[in-house]
Amino acid sequence: MAEAKTEEKNEVKEEKPEEKAEVKTEEASKPAEENQGEKRGGRPHNNGRGPKRVRPNYEELPESSDPEEIRRQVEFYFSDSNLPCDNYLLKQTGGHKNNPVDLKVIHNFKRMRHFQPYSAVLEACKASTLINVTDDGQITRKEPISEDFSDNADENRKKLEDQTMARSIYAKGFGEEKPSTQTDIEEFFTVYGAFNAVRLRRSQQGEFKGSVFVEFADEKTAEEFLKLDPKPAFQGQELSIKSKKAYVDEKLEGIKNGSIKPNDNWKERRDNDQRGGRGGRGGRGGRGGRGGRGGRGGRGGRGGRGGDRGDREERPNTRNAEREDRKRGREDEGQQGEAKKAKTDE
Repeated sequence: MAEAKTEEKNEVKEEKPEEKAEVKTEEASKPAEENQGEKRGGRPHNNGRGPKRVRPNYEELPESSDPEEIRRQVEFYFSDSNLPCDNYLLKQTGGHKNNPVDLKVIHNFKRMRHFQPYSAVLEACKASTLINVTDDGQITRKEPISEDFSDNADENRKKLEDQTMARSIYAKGFGEEKPSTQTDIEEFFTVYGAFNAVRLRRSQQGEFKGSVFVEFADEKTAEEFLKLDPKPAFQGQELSIKSKKAYVDEKLEGIKNGSIKPNDNWKERRDNDQRGGRGGRGGRGGRGGRGGRGGRGGRGGRGGRGGDRGDREERPNTRNAEREDRKRGREDEGQQGEAKKAKTDE
């Protein structure tokens, strides 16, 4: 399903993290290599300036064959919110050329592996209103993405930033990150209506900033969420919420009047704003509006790999699939870049 850029960020190239104020920790209690910062792709990850990044625990979640969750997660990858700015899938589909993609490749994504068996994934996708899938697992969209989108994912991200701004919100107050934070926050938002993506905002070191950008399915749903009184609370903590446009405008004004110092690479981070939603969509749940969960859909499933993959022989064993799986460091973590990021922990 439609995947999204929405979670935002002076970033480490491969991780595309967001920006945030540095957090001082007791480095003396850490091993020397941790104080130096964990190496990822030849780049220092943490630099000893805060807690190491927490990875989602998808592989620890129980196995699931829920057809709604399967369908919504796959639809997310091929959605208007994700496909145009997903480098890998954009290349595989050829954009509006709508070339087929093997479902087994999709099933190999981290966020998909907990859905078992493969036959259940195939059957669930056949009921989709967004995609077609053949008996041998070849996926195409029922309608290709608009020709307004180019074959350049970065250009498409900028276009999506404008298109999704009005239906996106900023929320802060989610505390420190745990392995289940991404899915916990996605589950939290399902009761407030249909949404396309939940993006966790991260610092330059990849640390969760306690805030997210959420792209709702439409402007009305976003407006209803912002009007909630009392304000929504996550695990007992009342959230600070505002429209994404208001958040970005405040940052830009702060940079303009000198109260906020922009990072040198804010342009790059802005361009990454639509990046990283792949497993972060959290589903299009709550279709019936705010009280209806609409099925915890699209969380990418709470089900985990669990157990011994009975369909393992059906999964592709190709270098390309494995390479793509490794590239999806941000796939299941809802990261993103943001317009003119400031050196603050907001």
